[in-house]
Amino acid sequence: MLNRVKIGIVAAALFACTFAVPAVAQTTRNDGDTTQPTVSDGRSRDRNRRRPAPAMTPEEMKATAQTQATNAGLSCQVMQAQLLGRDAAGKALFEAVCESGPGYLILEGTPPIAQSCLELSAAQEAALRANPEAPASQQCVQPLNLDAVRAVTPLAREAGVPCTIDAGRVVGAGAQGLVYEAGCANQDGYTFEKTATGWETRACLTYANPEACRFTTPQEQAAGFATKLAGTAAASCDVQQVRFMGQNSNGQFYEAKCGAGDGYVARIDAQGVTAQIYPCAEATQIGGGCTLTPVTAPAAAAAPAE
Repeated sequence: MLNRVKIGIVAAALFACTFAVPAVAQTTRNDGDTTQPTVSDGRSRDRNRRRPAPAMTPEEMKATAQTQATNAGLSCQVMQAQLLGRDAAGKALFEAVCESGPGYLILEGTPPIAQSCLELSAAQEAALRANPEAPASQQCVQPLNLDAVRAVTPLAREAGVPCTIDAGRVVGAGAQGLVYEAGCANQDGYTFEKTATGWETRACLTYANPEACRFTTPQEQAAGFATKLAGTAAASCDVQQVRFMGQNSNGQFYEAKCGAGDGYVARIDAQGVTAQIYPCAEATQIGGGCTLTPVTAPAAAAAPAE
């Protein structure tokens, strides 16, 4: 089991890097058009009108946001950007939409401070769970940046997640980086984390805590696992439930309960292929045996006549 992934909460490290962004105030000219928003610092609206943030064209915002994203070490090709405001020192805050992956809020500086829209959303959600009256934090607003599937899909593809993704989020912070969840259409979902050597993925079925994966249902897990049984002695099993039993050097072991009342234990090898099938009646020594499927104990042998 991968104990180093912190599941169920947004880790403190995630909050520690969340930068506070003051509220944005917007001023209006007499002709009805709006100037670029400026950060409200408690001064009067009149003073804000006298000192509006310098206007920037869409091209200038995109170019400046790209420079800041590059300086922040982001692999983000900015396709559009919006100036959200400036802090008391005049540093600009941009929302950047990337051609692929999550978008970012970027506060210019040396170095810039950047945080993904997925992280900001997760942190706000966790804060509200802890305190329903928690103040709202700065969030991304661009429609493309609000599409979690769009943001998570290229990361999941890079991590090798083998499914059609229909939901996604940041779960929290792991030992080496952010942990993401990908919901999969009609099959088990995954969590995945970028490590120093690549990506580490984990099937939602392998978590003892059913709340670890928000986007995966037991029905999806059963439907997805049925495909693992195709071409095996358990191919006729109408999978109703499935559970992870454990793993060893030979692979991972799962119990599948069938609609007909029988069940099987399947050993899945490192390539994700079903390597062996055991009827539950013959699998009593594997991981404590089947628990989803009732197994009748063999009748005791009759004592020999004296």
